[in-house]
Amino acid sequence: VLCAGETVEVGGQVFDKEGSYQLRLTSAANCDSFLTLNLRLLSPLASISGAGELNCYDPELELNGNNSGGNGSLTFEWLGSSGEVLGTDIRFLVSAAGTYGLRVTQQESGQVCSNTDYVDIPENFSPPIAELGPDLTLNCYNPELLAGTPTTSLGAEFIYGWRGPPGANLVSVDTAKQYLPLNQPGTYVLTVQNITNGCLAEDSLRVTLDTLSPFAEAGDNQI
Repeated sequence: VLCAGETVEVGGQVFDKEGSYQLRLTSAANCDSFLTLNLRLLSPLASISGAGELNCYDPELELNGNNSGGNGSLTFEWLGSSGEVLGTDIRFLVSAAGTYGLRVTQQESGQVCSNTDYVDIPENFSPPIAELGPDLTLNCYNPELLAGTPTTSLGAEFIYGWRGPPGANLVSVDTAKQYLPLNQPGTYVLTVQNITNGCLAEDSLRVTLDTLSPFAEAGDNQI
């Protein structure tokens, strides 16, 4: 029994393919003998499926060795970047970026053969930026204000959502933008999502109302 890729030499002949061979051997005394060589090759195959990127959509990934193969009984070992054994099932759950390996081993008649596949798992948990700035005050000078700052993440990969008090009537405005006109007091929340990795960020803003009229007193009538 050999591992695939190994060879054996018998009577000056080299064999590397599985099969049954009839050999005629001649001794130094010119005597012939016949030998049957039954050669079996073990060829386990390790193949990792399920690789991808760790992100806010997929904080965990299930790697599996379902596409691995080999004739006979197989054992599975999941390896870390330093070669340490992390698991022995056909499936393995990863939650950290790094290099992972799957070693498939086949053993027969004292011969142990292994094959290893490796995969790199990246991660992208970069959050967007949601920044509304300081709280605002509505008054007679400013009956409507614009909430939002240029610091908030901007681009095609970002989507925006706004929440506000019941009287804010957000249905009538375009809340798919980083800026929002405000004319009602209350607390407003901006949610920004990066659609490439699913990560979110939020910021809130308190809007108060100051429309108290000043007091004017002219005094008593004068003649």
